[in-house]
This record gives sequence, structure tokens and C-alpha cells, in this order.
Amino acid sequence: MPRSENSPATLAAFVATTIAATCVWAPAANAQDKGTVAAAPTESIVVTGPRLASDAELTEQVATALDSNRYLDASRITVTTTAGVVHLDGLVGDAGDLIAALRTVRRVAGARRVIDNLEMCEPDGGGM
Repeated sequence: MPRSENSPATLAAFVATTIAATCVWAPAANAQDKGTVAAAPTESIVVTGPRLASDAELTEQVATALDSNRYLDASRITVTTTAGVVHLDGLVGDAGDLIAALRTVRRVAGARRVIDNLEMCEPDGGGM
């Protein structure tokens, strides 16, 4: 069976060639060392990402998002956050409210996980 062009060996060869081709070499700065090359000075690389919200900020963002959802009555939902994990406690009217609450919270940036402790309080049929 012929070897695929996307095999790990082909990928490794491509990466090695690319790295070797991008190495920067500069002529030596010292006049006595003409004919030799010196490696370019190394610089430290700093990788930054978005600042993660604190638990209090995340709780506030989630509560605001729940209150802003016009299809959801979030008045009986309590939000707490511990180490980026959002906990929802309280009551929702039906399965639609439960799904709306979970979808809303999962859209908030910074929420690593959502723990659903919500209970549905189906209205009583009026009793006969």
C-alpha cells in the first residue's frame, strides 16, 4: 500500500525543513570575525491570552445574562461560581426555561463548566 502524503513522517520532514529554513543568521558584528556567522540573539517570547474573570465577576456576568433573556423568568435562580465552575440553583417553570437557562449560561465567556441544580416546578393542574 503506498504511503500517504499526509503521513506523520511527511509532516515531521515538513516541520523540520520549515524550522531550518526560518533560522535567522546574521553576519558577525566584529570586523575580526569576517567570514563567520553568528546566531541572532534570542528573545523571550511572551504569550498572553484573555484575562479570566474572577468568580465574582463571572457570577455577575451570568446573572446579568440570565436576567437579560426575555424568554426566561430568572427571578428564582441563584448563581454561584467556584474556580470558574458556575452553579445554578433554584426553580424554573418548565423544561423550556431549564434549557433556556443552561444555553444562556454556556454562552458566557469564562464559564469553564455549568452545574445544573435547577428544579422544575410544573404548575398544578388545578385539581378536580
